[in-house]
Amino acid sequence: MPEGTGLWLNDQLAWSRFVPPGTVFDVYAGRQTLYALCPTIVLRDGRPVLALGTPGGRTIPQTTTQMITNLQVFDMDVQQAISAPRFSFVIPDLLGVEPGIPPSVQAELEALGHNLYVDEFGFGNAHGLAIEYGGEGTPNRFTGGADPRGEGAATGL
Repeated sequence: MPEGTGLWLNDQLAWSRFVPPGTVFDVYAGRQTLYALCPTIVLRDGRPVLALGTPGGRTIPQTTTQMITNLQVFDMDVQQAISAPRFSFVIPDLLGVEPGIPPSVQAELEALGHNLYVDEFGFGNAHGLAIEYGGEGTPNRFTGGADPRGEGAATGL
């Protein structure tokens, strides 16, 4: 907030409501605005092994978490983790899924009571870099990933 203005410079106030009050996004004196940016660096043994980032407003933390889960739990490489289909609860009471989420999974989610919609455009436009280390503890391989949902490329020099 620029000193003396009383104005937050951001694009997240669209999620605030004033009537009825009581949501986590409400604006009031002394409150910080929602801020979803989360460029991420993952460390292993004190060394960076992964860097990720994505635009996308409220979807940023969800996209970042899904990419890290894909890497760590599902053992995907950085490109697979970025390209994998995503889901998002961007709209209250609706769970958005990308077309790549199998219909059987969509049906299971609906059976659990989720209201789904398919977002043809997808969520985010992530990019990432994985770093592997050699025997002497120095980086010996960098692998980049670029999101097919948007523009960008991973390239080496």
